[in-house]
Amino acid sequence: MGADDKKFVFTWTNIWFYFKWHIIIGILVIFSVGFIIYTSFQKDSVDLRIFYVTENPAFYNDELINIEKTIGEYARDFNSDGKVVVQIENIFVGDKNDPNILRDNNSKLMTALRAGRNMLVMGDRTGIKFLITASALEDISNMTENTQFDGLAWMVLNSEFSKNFPEKFWQNEEEPIYFGLRVFEGTIAEIVPDNRAAYEYAKEVLDNIINNNRLKEVRYFNDYDELDE
Repeated sequence: MGADDKKFVFTWTNIWFYFKWHIIIGILVIFSVGFIIYTSFQKDSVDLRIFYVTENPAFYNDELINIEKTIGEYARDFNSDGKVVVQIENIFVGDKNDPNILRDNNSKLMTALRAGRNMLVMGDRTGIKFLITASALEDISNMTENTQFDGLAWMVLNSEFSKNFPEKFWQNEEEPIYFGLRVFEGTIAEIVPDNRAAYEYAKEVLDNIINNNRLKEVRYFNDYDELDE
């Protein structure tokens, strides 16, 4: 066997030793991107997914249902299945909570914001500041002059939208609610089919909320009662 043959054998028999982490990371990246693209083609019954990022756990189930219905009144039927389904997931990030849960929440949130379909976000002050620190929010100052946090969030309190809903959730002066739009341009989410449409849809819903453009239709919300306005 010549010197070149020995070099070839040496290289390929030791490739795992020298490059195993490169191979593992490469496989994980390929799998993750493939999974994201695969799931994007699956039929999704949810029209609008929202992360509600707060300092502490925020919801009772009945309250959550009412909030989803409220936001659904400002959304059209995105997937054309005859109903509007809004799904809100509360993720808490306050440092006084269980460290293991916080670690899981942070990982889940940041992964979804980089590559998932959650384009619209809500939060209390702590949640919005967390998202800003993570560079996860888009500048929405071109949508309204009434923004907070240097154009990255819009506060519900005292808006025309909030006047339609007397519930404490929307009227809480001590802990007001904010809406924001996640950063989309330049993220891995751009490569996923249909994510552009989901992003524009979330932007449309946010614009409806900011301008109190309540849609006057008969719709269904999360398979609950039919609402006829």
